[in-house]
Amino acid sequence: MPTQPRLTDLIPQLPLKLKAAKVVEGYITGIHSSPFRGFSAEFEQYRTYQHGDDLRYFDWKVWAKNEKKVIRQYSEETNLRCSIVLDCSSSMGFPEEHPSKWEFARVLAASLIHLLIRQRDAAGLIAVSDEVVLHRVPRGVSWYESDLFNQLEKLSQNSKTKLNTGLELAASIHSRRGLVIVISDFMQDMDEWMSGFRLLSSQKNDIIALQILHDRELSLKAVTDVLLEDSETGDRLETNFQQIRQSYSTAVTKWQSDLTTFFRNNGIQFLSAKTSEPFAVVLKEVLQNRAGKR
Repeated sequence: MPTQPRLTDLIPQLPLKLKAAKVVEGYITGIHSSPFRGFSAEFEQYRTYQHGDDLRYFDWKVWAKNEKKVIRQYSEETNLRCSIVLDCSSSMGFPEEHPSKWEFARVLAASLIHLLIRQRDAAGLIAVSDEVVLHRVPRGVSWYESDLFNQLEKLSQNSKTKLNTGLELAASIHSRRGLVIVISDFMQDMDEWMSGFRLLSSQKNDIIALQILHDRELSLKAVTDVLLEDSETGDRLETNFQQIRQSYSTAVTKWQSDLTTFFRNNGIQFLSAKTSEPFAVVLKEVLQNRAGKR
C-alpha cells in the first residue's frame, strides 16, 4: 500500500510532476469515486413516462399519489472549472530551511491540478505577490497539466502580498459558477482582501480558503530572555520571553478566530494546514469539506 507522504519525505530536487503523482497515489488508494465532481444536476421538469425510459428517473411518489406515470428530468451536470489562487509572497518562504510553507503550497497546488485534470475537469492557476505574476485560465486537456507544472517550477516567493488582485482576477474568470481554491498563509491585513472573497461568494462560486502554516508560527520556540538593539539608533530593549510568548499566543488565537468567523459568515470553507501534516490528510479535508457542501 502506498504511503501517505509528508513534505519531508519528498526529495527536494524531485520534479514537481513526480511529487504530485506520489502525493495523489498515496491519497486515492481505496478511493473509488471521483474526488472532485462538477456541480450537481438540478431538477428541471416532469414529462410523461414512455416505454423504455430509465426507471431510475421514474417518480414513484407521484405515481402512488395520483397514478400518473412521469419521469423527472434534470439539467445536465456540468464539468468542474477550478482556479487555484497561489500566494507567492515573501512570508510563504518561511522558514528558510527545508521544508518551507512555499514548498508545501506548491506541491499541494500541483497535486490538486493533477487530481482535476486526470478526471478531465478544468484546472487553472493564478499566482500573486504584490501583483499577479502568473495567470492560466482553467482547461481540462492532458497537455495543459505539464504546462501548469512547468510554470509552478519557475515560480518563487517574493515581495509583499496583494492577495485581492488575484481574487478579483479569479472573479472575472468565474463569472459563472466555479470552484476557487485559495492557498495562502493569510498574513496580509484582512481588510485588504475581504472584498475579493465577497465578490467571489456573490457570484455563487464554491470557495476554499486553504491556510498553510509552519509549526513555529503557531507557538514561539522556548528561548532565554533576549536583549534587542536597534541597529540604527543603538537603543536597547530587554525582553521577557514568558510575557512575549503569552502575548504571541493570544494574538495567534485571535487571528485564527477572526479568519474563521469571516469565512464562515461569507459561506466560504476555511481549512488550516501545517507543513508537518501528510499531504493526503490535507487533500482529504479539502475534498470532504467540498463534498459536504454540495
